[in-house]
Amino acid sequence: MKTTEKILDILGKPINFDILLASLLTSLALLATNFLPEKYLVRFHLEKFLNDYNP
Repeated sequence: MKTTEKILDILGKPINFDILLASLLTSLALLATNFLPEKYLVRFHLEKFLNDYNP
């Protein structure tokens, strides 16, 4: 119970909300690259990144 309370306390602080929002937006941007056409991946130089780190 103490662990859960500590996690909720950490996540409830305003400064951590900004960090969570930044993490969410970064994750969404990386997820969106999976659905881009090949020509955009080449233009943004992301094809090597996705080939290396995409499962």
